[in-house]
Amino acid sequence: MDMTRFRHSLAALAAAALACAAPAALAAQNPAPAPSSEAVDRIIAVVGDSIVTDMDLQEDLVRLREQGQLPKDPTREQLEAIRRQLLEGRVNDLILVQAALRDTTLKVSQDQVTAKAQQQLDAIQKNFVSPEAFNQALAAQRTTQSDLLLQYEAAARRNLLIQAYIDKLQRDRKPPTPTEDQMKKFFDESKAAVGQRPATVTFHQIVVAAQPSDAAKKVARAQADSILAKIRAGEDFAGLAKHYSQDPGTREKGGDLGWFRRESMVRAFADAAYAMLPGEVSGIVESPYGYHIIKLEKIRGAERSARHILIKPEVSPEDTVLALHTAQEVAQKLKDGTVSYDSLVARYNDPTEEQTKVGPYPKDKLPPPYDSQLSAAKQGEVVGPFRLTGDSPAKWAVVKVDEVKPAGEYSLSDPDTRQQVRDQVQRQLLMDEIIGELKQRTYVDIRG
Repeated sequence: MDMTRFRHSLAALAAAALACAAPAALAAQNPAPAPSSEAVDRIIAVVGDSIVTDMDLQEDLVRLREQGQLPKDPTREQLEAIRRQLLEGRVNDLILVQAALRDTTLKVSQDQVTAKAQQQLDAIQKNFVSPEAFNQALAAQRTTQSDLLLQYEAAARRNLLIQAYIDKLQRDRKPPTPTEDQMKKFFDESKAAVGQRPATVTFHQIVVAAQPSDAAKKVARAQADSILAKIRAGEDFAGLAKHYSQDPGTREKGGDLGWFRRESMVRAFADAAYAMLPGEVSGIVESPYGYHIIKLEKIRGAERSARHILIKPEVSPEDTVLALHTAQEVAQKLKDGTVSYDSLVARYNDPTEEQTKVGPYPKDKLPPPYDSQLSAAKQGEVVGPFRLTGDSPAKWAVVKVDEVKPAGEYSLSDPDTRQQVRDQVQRQLLMDEIIGELKQRTYVDIRG
């Protein structure tokens, strides 16, 4: 189960004040009229060697309207205030981009740019009933998917450069300490938009997986040895992966794992991959998933690109029943308190399930079967074992409920909320410092 630790939406509300404005999304209905050529030509700000035009702000307004972030019938004063905020964001954006470009240590790869841009293009396309409808909308605006992707790539490169620059500054300098008044002001301004705190549950879990027998492991190892012999005899790795690999996510791609980092892989796999040079093929690597044969393709800093072939030992029905009985024993020991939780984790927890502590997690967003199993759970209760869905071999979860919180108002006295508010205010104060320093060294002329 991949259950990301819950982060409530205060963090989203305080996204970096200098986030770059991406090109306005295509409107499926009632597209906004194009700005006049007069508006296109009017320069309203000069920042270093760059400019901001009236059309830039009109594009931003279109984007806000499409995202439902503009008042329904804004007054002239409201529009003017929004316009000033957009202009300030554009100016700050350019200041940061120029500073990032001057830092020759910052690198943004084309793969990162393309991936970000493609994600945005895919998100826009989902708003249309069919690919044909999307292409018709593009044709109506006299553009193509390729043209749109180029626009998104420019925005993605700018965003990634700014983020890399900000990340570096945050590593190199200590942020200001926020005052209680600053934290309270941020919290009060954000609270209305966040709404109520959902009911949450916090729990620890032990996941018991069915394990193959020694005889099954011996058969799988022999098959992996046979495949490795074929590779060393000169047969194509990708072709063998398509034929033999039991990893459904990479088999049809010839075992291609793409780019990954050490921490994203189980230890045995990572240790092998990071000890290799491009073009090398590993021996047999045993992990909790089975037996791997790895071919390292490329190295890019801390990242690796590789292919693998996975052979899984067969798990029999008898192995599955044995795992259920083990999970039942774990639950009883947890209830009795005869063995410590940490000892049970060390002995029984499936090594591929690293997240043993979950939460606070919104109860209404728990994935199945956790949603039904924990719907009426009480603090201190041991729940399970219950079988996890979609896992092969079979897995059972035993859950110890640490805390159940009913829905209610967020409070600055709550430790989690307070820490998140503090982090966001610190980030904003640091950004204000950075922008202030950069403005003193950058030519800025606001004309409109």
